[in-house]
Amino acid sequence: HENIKKYDGLIVIICGHGEDGNMLVSSDGSCLSINEMRTTFNCNKMDSFKYFPKIFIVDVCRGESIPTAHKIIMRGKNTTKDMPLYGHNDDGFLTIWSTTQGHQAADISLLSNCMTKVIKSKYKSGYPLKKMLDNIRQDIRERKHGEWYCVEKNLHKIFFFFLSKKDERRTAIECAKINTIQNCLPFVAKNKKAIIK
Repeated sequence: HENIKKYDGLIVIICGHGEDGNMLVSSDGSCLSINEMRTTFNCNKMDSFKYFPKIFIVDVCRGESIPTAHKIIMRGKNTTKDMPLYGHNDDGFLTIWSTTQGHQAADISLLSNCMTKVIKSKYKSGYPLKKMLDNIRQDIRERKHGEWYCVEKNLHKIFFFFLSKKDERRTAIECAKINTIQNCLPFVAKNKKAIIK
């Protein structure tokens, strides 16, 4: 069908029960693959959405393991005295994959080479990490076998603490203002004593 209503993107929100293997459990106990739902909107299956952003927000269990919680201590002014904060044991990871789940990569060093090239040329100028990843994607697409790659990033909450010249830690709030995930890389490169937590 023609895009008469001029949609410019797709947002799918899935809430429910889930299992290992990115499976959604339906009300009758059957399992549906969330990955298969997503692939119905692939470029080769839905040409009209080829150049549109497609956002999937998935709120389901992905297995039966219970995470080990850790207490989050906010330095500085505490506005949540009566409410303790707990973090997930997977907090603090930024994972960059060369391709999406279930796919091969033709040249196993292509992502590393492109990342090295882009980061070396951009980090001194304060270039944001998000834009670096966009440049890496573009660089990969221009290379041989680039069609095998679809750079994917998974970000969990990250706190940055940096040692100042007096060897004192700044508060989490101060660091959040100065060093978000978008611009932390140039800061880390300039500060040898940087501690990332």
